[in-house]
Amino acid sequence: MNITTILPVKAFDEKLMDACLKSIANQNPITAKLLIGCLQGEDTNIKKLLPDDLKNITEFVVDTYENFEDCVNKLAKKVRTKYFSIIAFDDEFSSIWFKNVTQYEKYNNDVSVFIPFIYETNKDQLPLGITNEPVWAKGFSDEMGYIDSGVLDRYKKFSIYGAVFNKNIFNEIGGFKTNMEVVSFHELLLRYTYHGHKVMVIPKIGYMHLNTRDGSRFDILRKTLKKEDVKNYFEIAKKESYFKVQRQIEINK
Repeated sequence: MNITTILPVKAFDEKLMDACLKSIANQNPITAKLLIGCLQGEDTNIKKLLPDDLKNITEFVVDTYENFEDCVNKLAKKVRTKYFSIIAFDDEFSSIWFKNVTQYEKYNNDVSVFIPFIYETNKDQLPLGITNEPVWAKGFSDEMGYIDSGVLDRYKKFSIYGAVFNKNIFNEIGGFKTNMEVVSFHELLLRYTYHGHKVMVIPKIGYMHLNTRDGSRFDILRKTLKKEDVKNYFEIAKKESYFKVQRQIEINK
């Protein structure tokens, strides 16, 4: 199973980036290609940190990007393998993530997105909990291990960091919508389920996520958006998930 890894970068921390790159290099099977989206000048600094195993399979796509989602969308169009995964520079894959996906894909090749259990930590690397595990609780979803529209109505905290996507389907349904802010992951999952695509959570920890990095985009959004704003975004996400194209939205404040 060949998987391309997409790594969007903006103003990175060297220590976190080093750990991220090493986690990519440690995958077995190793990523077929590493696409790094970054601003001019950042590519030079990242090259210094690349493990030897990644040097010949890494491509830098130097451009300006609206946000994380925009970067993933642009790089996904450059993917030549059937599947791709996404990782943030301050996060890490578990060493067995690609191996687990390869094993599950053999018997579930009709799945469009494979999502890991995510081990959440704070900035001191202390555990905060596990994300994405509810679908493996008895009676939570119509089919254990799968995310459906009913699940998304009841639980809105699914994360798709580290997820492995079928490239063609991701591009066909329009990729991320870049104007969804804190609900971009949720809206994308809603769109997958609405259009009849299977989304499976693999019951293995596949990703370690730094949940509370000061200054991150989501940290800023958490601190600036009011609860009512977030509620409005979720309502808009449900309506917009019927459409593959991004439309102009208005948040009632």
